Amino acid sequence: MDFLDEKIIEARRKEAQRELDIREDGLIVKGEKIEFQDTPLFQEKMSILLPVSFVDMPQKIARLKYPSEQRPQIIKTDLLGSTNFAFNLFDKAIKPVQMQSAADGMKSILKKVNPANIFYESGTEPLGETMLSWFEFKGHGIDTQIYYIVFLTSIGGKLMHGIFNCAVADMEAWKEAAFQVIRSIQDRTEN
Repeated sequence: MDFLDEKIIEARRKEAQRELDIREDGLIVKGEKIEFQDTPLFQEKMSILLPVSFVDMPQKIARLKYPSEQRPQIIKTDLLGSTNFAFNLFDKAIKPVQMQSAADGMKSILKKVNPANIFYESGTEPLGETMLSWFEFKGHGIDTQIYYIVFLTSIGGKLMHGIFNCAVADMEAWKEAAFQVIRSIQDRTEN
């Protein structure tokens, strides 16, 4: 019976989180209240609500965590470097109707590169005047399993690719907050 009570309490907590406006209320993640701020990226071409406590990942750590020379252009991280939002804005035109196929192509590449990745849900939904496509998967880091959300949208008609990641052990604590952050993306090129 205690287990069922815990499940009900957790479900209610998640529902309450969904109803909060993260801009106004912040969120509780792993027992800590996190406040969010509108953060401009790519010379103010886009903005996104990111945790106030997140900082730019130092280049030295970025080279270790993302060893490829094609590492993300912008990496925002918590102070431990364990939870990250990363972004690339490519000079590749993309239309909203192409978003799902672009995400499917990226997912296919990730499956080929590492067949051990475990894929979860995926989706495509409206985001302002464009579309947002995303998918979740579990991969392997250097010393732990990592939970990822890969997301694609267009900023000024160009492809913006983002990644959220945290330890799988923190997945349930961060998942809802991460999706709220991702859905806060705004294209500022029209303003």
